[in-house]
Amino acid sequence: MFEYEMHQERHAELIREAERSRLLREVREARKAARAARRSARDEGEGRVSTQNTQGSQGGTHGGSQEPRRSQYAPTA
Repeated sequence: MFEYEMHQERHAELIREAERSRLLREVREARKAARAARRSARDEGEGRVSTQNTQGSQGGTHGGSQEPRRSQYAPTA
């Protein structure tokens, strides 16, 4: 009888341990998703800064066209 009780106790312990591991994994995944969402929102809000030279050798024109390059932001009033 003692061995059966030990087996039952070990079984219950393993179930608790598995539940704890599952919960920790869910928390880690939720934190990772929250970080990614914050990073994405931050990047969308201001836009990424490009380190490329957008002027090129055309002296203020873009891609060889004769029209000046338009700003990606709406004009302010």
